[in-house]
Amino acid sequence: MNLFPIRVVHLDDNALDIRNLKRVLEEDSVAGKFILESYLEVSEFKRRIEKGSLPDLLLLDIDLNHPGMNGISLAKEFRAKFPSLIIVLLSILEDIQTITGALAAGADDFISKTSDSNHLSFRLHQAFHLARLKKGGLPQETTGCETHSLRKAPKIVGQTLSTIRSRIPLLCSSAVSAIYVEGESGTGKEVVADLIESFLSPEIPFIRVNCAEIAPTLLESELFGYTKGSFTGAMQNKQGLFEASHGGWIFLDEVSMLSAPAQAALLRTLESKQIRKLGDTKPKLIDFKLISASNEPIEELVRVGRFRLDLWQRIREAEIKLPPLRERPEEIKDLIRHFCETLVGGPYEMTLPAIRVLSQYSWTEGNVRQLRNTVKAMTEFKIDQLLTPLSIPDNIWQDLQGAYQTHLKPQLEKKEAEIFSKSQSCGKISVPYSDETPISFNDLSDLLFLEIYRNHREMAIKNNKKQSLRLLAKKLQIARSTVSITLRRLKEKKLIQD
Repeated sequence: MNLFPIRVVHLDDNALDIRNLKRVLEEDSVAGKFILESYLEVSEFKRRIEKGSLPDLLLLDIDLNHPGMNGISLAKEFRAKFPSLIIVLLSILEDIQTITGALAAGADDFISKTSDSNHLSFRLHQAFHLARLKKGGLPQETTGCETHSLRKAPKIVGQTLSTIRSRIPLLCSSAVSAIYVEGESGTGKEVVADLIESFLSPEIPFIRVNCAEIAPTLLESELFGYTKGSFTGAMQNKQGLFEASHGGWIFLDEVSMLSAPAQAALLRTLESKQIRKLGDTKPKLIDFKLISASNEPIEELVRVGRFRLDLWQRIREAEIKLPPLRERPEEIKDLIRHFCETLVGGPYEMTLPAIRVLSQYSWTEGNVRQLRNTVKAMTEFKIDQLLTPLSIPDNIWQDLQGAYQTHLKPQLEKKEAEIFSKSQSCGKISVPYSDETPISFNDLSDLLFLEIYRNHREMAIKNNKKQSLRLLAKKLQIARSTVSITLRRLKEKKLIQD
């Protein structure tokens, strides 16, 4: 049952279609109700979206009688401006080109205008709730797969994991029996496994296996078990990990490490739901769901013949993709705050300049894990729980210096020259770097010092206090005389006002 009304803004150049939709939604009795605003004119519609509060659902007719504009172009425009907005396109046409064009434009769904009243109302509800789930909203209805108090759920930080978390109840209660988690090392594949486990009842088995940690010669016997006397040293029957996961889940991390025989055996098990222990002649029926993951791109392994194509197709009935941290830099700040709050000896506080520096780093070696380890390393050089740019490890600075010299330094020097020239002509000097300016330096450079000095000054003004060079020197772990000398040099360059 929908517990709140769905606010819909509708654009259609046909007054009859507007009246029909209004009647359908007013008579709707599927769940809850709709609050509808309808517009005939594109200009009024755009003004409403851009100036008013965003609706829950944007409903666009594709076939607008407007020069150079239709529902698809509007969908592209509003998707770029409002990424989280739920957009549904309508058309009397329902051919494959129209549908694919609508979805390619960024629409969350497509509904045919030829739908009868009950179906149209139901489809709007369905489109809204499914899109909300995909964008990270939590389901309103129970799915029979809920977080249990005896299984601790991992802390969710960032939109990526929030969106994945919203899928877990649906996956748990669906017919999907094999989930593949795709992502580079350190992106959080084990966190996804933790999330799934946290949604299971305590009595449901959840077995974890790192295929890279078990010798290839032992892996098959560990997974499938063996009978007494099946090989030298087999002194008693052993239950395999697949058998132990009966009625529950098994997580195969680094699944790409399976040998060719183990791959064949796994495929046979997934297809037949049977296992055969080493040395046993009788198969045994088992029922489990599989989660698998790998740091290596399995598509490439399939191409070179190191991984079976039929097994690759079988283990990814559903896929969960974890993008690398460099593709979601907006989450770095939240992750840093989370680590500062949860690391041993904390909570710590990281200065804004230090956060900016770390936000410019690519994190290609270890993604979130590498970021966490870096924050850990910074705690060695804390000052009263404060982590400054000087706390950042040397290896990060060295990597940043290479990127700075190659890409950023020419841009910053050009920008500095332009601002200096402008300030000379107008007689006004100000600190020329905004919050968005990238910072990547190997030492306490003038540019980085300007950022730190500016933040220190703004904080003093905010607290109605006099700016203290002694406190600034303490935070930077340098002598007060060094601060004074640096300020004098920057004033001579006319980069700081007196």
